[in-house]
Amino acid sequence: MSLSVFATIHPKPDCFDEARDAILGILDDTRAEAGCQHFTLHRNADSGTLHLTEIWDDQAAFDAHHAQAYTRAVFERYEHLLAAPVKLTFMHPLA
Repeated sequence: MSLSVFATIHPKPDCFDEARDAILGILDDTRAEAGCQHFTLHRNADSGTLHLTEIWDDQAAFDAHHAQAYTRAVFERYEHLLAAPVKLTFMHPLA
């Protein structure tokens, strides 16, 4: 069963572009990973938050993504760019 993940990212107002660019910089590598079915970045036009919609083959594929050096580097950058920790919501399709 696939794993869907919805990530909510709250950049500091003066760090939006840098936070966005950090994710944009790993889109191609992430999409090429084994087990990645979908990885798309969105911006909430009202709040200035970023949202990632992700679909992975399973938890192991998601975990492997977070073990990648480029993913770890984004989270290290986020320590200085975000107003709050990334919120991950895990979901499994029902139909």
